Amino acid sequence: MPTDVPLPPVQSAEEIVDRFLAGTLDRDSWTHAAHLFVARHLLTATADADGALAQLRILIQAHNERVGLPPGRGGYHETITRYFVEAIDHARPPSLAALLTEPTCRRESPRRHWSRELLASDEARTAWVEPDLIPLPWAPTFEARITP
Repeated sequence: MPTDVPLPPVQSAEEIVDRFLAGTLDRDSWTHAAHLFVARHLLTATADADGALAQLRILIQAHNERVGLPPGRGGYHETITRYFVEAIDHARPPSLAALLTEPTCRRESPRRHWSRELLASDEARTAWVEPDLIPLPWAPTFEARITP
C-alpha cells in the first residue's frame, strides 16, 4: 500500500492491534489506550510476560522509527512499557473496558511509583529502573530484571 494514501480512521481496539502488528498504524492512533490494547493482546497471545515485553519492545521501536519518532525523548521508554506490561499481567482485566478503567493501567499510574525526574531520565528510558517512591503493588512478573 502506498505510504502517501491515508488509511481510514481506526474503528476498534482489534483494528488498532491488527494495524500495529502489521506496521500500518498511524502516529496519531498510537495512544495510551492503543499501547494497552497491544500489550494485552501480546500477553494473551504469548501467556508470557517476558515474551510479550520482548515483542512489544521491538514493535514499538519499529513503529516509532516508521512514523518518525526519534529514539530517546518522546520515543520508546523501557521502564514505563515494562510497568504497563506488568500491570496488565497482574490485573488480568477480563475485558477492554476493564483494562481502560483498571487503576494501575491509567496513564498517570507510574507516577505513583517513580519521581518525575527518574522517569524522565535516560536510564529509565533505556533500561528498567526500580521505583523510587513506593514499591509496585505486585511481585515482579519477570524472571530476570536485566534489560537488553
